[in-house]
This record gives sequence, structure tokens and C-alpha cells, in this order.
Amino acid sequence: TSKVAVLDTGVQADHQDLAANVIIGKSFFDGSYGLTDPHGHGTWLAGIVAAATDNNCGIAGIGLNSVKIMPVTVIGADGTGQDSDIIGGIIWAADNGADVILMGFSNPGFSPFLQEAIDYAWSKNVVMVAATGNEGSGDPTFPAGDRGVIGVSATDQNDTLVPFSNYGQSVFLAAPGVSILTTGLDSSIVYLDGTSAASAIVAGVAAYLKAADPSLSNGVIVGRLARTADPAGTQEQTGNGRVNMAQALADTSLEAIQPAGVEGGGGPYVGPYVV
Repeated sequence: TSKVAVLDTGVQADHQDLAANVIIGKSFFDGSYGLTDPHGHGTWLAGIVAAATDNNCGIAGIGLNSVKIMPVTVIGADGTGQDSDIIGGIIWAADNGADVILMGFSNPGFSPFLQEAIDYAWSKNVVMVAATGNEGSGDPTFPAGDRGVIGVSATDQNDTLVPFSNYGQSVFLAAPGVSILTTGLDSSIVYLDGTSAASAIVAGVAAYLKAADPSLSNGVIVGRLARTADPAGTQEQTGNGRVNMAQALADTSLEAIQPAGVEGGGGPYVGPYVV
């Protein structure tokens, strides 16, 4: 198995479709284990990544029962957060065995301190994934636009960029982000739209690759995701393309890649747009 740290609003750990796959995490607000969610967003993303499969209830997560969710509460009940908590969450997750860190949030400002924490987690062999944001803008957002982070834009059923999705140099990959069925509060099942849903799909795929072959480094996993993506829209819209889980699992390349981030000019682009 592999572990995905969901840096978010917490997770409703007793949800009937999540309980089997949630382990204890940490809340940066009340010192608890992050196993409750006063908002809902963290529970939505957790279900996409790791809702239990073949349990006759709810949905099936991308992780196919090979992925555990580690909730790290860094976003408040009102859906907003501070860089300081997010930085603490990244470092805590990296130090506590996370294989993937999912950050389904975005902000326009670059923070060197946040980049430093991301660099630390990268050095600990963590794959980091973040939403580019839902403003329909080409302006850079972070942490999606940080070096070492897979920034994810959202596509629809026709492999077209969704109008609300941000695009540009913060984007490294794309994934479906419209009408994604997932786990909601009070053990409900809900539909989710947004780049955060798309980022959760990518995090689930990355975590499944790690579970399938624990020897893979973060850079090799990033490389396989990028190289095997399908073309969708333009490179500006989807970076290396729309993620393809089956092709990523079939890839045997050991070439490691680190997302360059906005400061590094975006990319590197190794996906289907490269001639």
C-alpha cells in the first residue's frame, strides 16, 4: 500500500466508504488526528483517491484498496488556510511516511517558504499534486506552480479544458474535473466539479503507481505520468496532457523528472505534444 496525505479540511473517517482506508493524521488547528471534517472538501477529495472498492456501497476510489488516506487538516471550516499551516502540513506529511501529498487548493502569491517546504518533501521522495484553481485564468497559482509540484487543470468528458479551470505555466497535467462522483459528509455520495477533483484523480494514480512498485522514486512516477498522458486541448491548457492511468502503469521508463514550476518556465514537457 501507499499513503496519500490529504492536506485539506480533514476527512470524515467514519464514512462507510472511507473507513477501511483512512489512517490517523494530524490537525494543525486542534491537535487531533484530522479524522473529522467540518467543511466537506477533504472528504470529497479522499473519496476520489481511496473510497473502498468491492464493498457494495458508494463509489470506487482510484487507489483500488491499495492506497491509504492520511488526513492533514490545514484548511479551516470556512475553507481558507494560512501558508504557515500548509508548510507545517507538508513537512509533517513528509516526515510521517506520506508517498503523495495532495493539495486541492490554490493561491496567487509565490512564497519562498512554501517552496522550501516543498523542496524538503521532494528530497524525502514525495510526489506532490495541487489544483491550479477555478478562476478561468492563465495567471500562476501556488502550490501548483511551485517547483516539484504536479499542477493539475480540469478537463471535461470531451477532453476539453473546462471554462472555470486555470491554465498556463502552473499546469503540469490535466484530469477530469466535471461531475466526479465521490464521498460527502454524513456518509453521502456527491458530485464534485473543480480542479481539486482533477488533482485528486492524479494523486490517486500516482499513489497507485507507488503501491504497485514501492521502489519507484517520486521523479520516476512523475515522469511516467507525464510521458503517458493523452493529448487534450493545448499544452498551455493541460501541460503534458490528460492523465492516463493504464498507460502510466504499463510504462517501464526509469527517467526521473521534477516539475520545473513557474520560476523554471513550466514543464518539462515530455508528453504527447512533444514531437
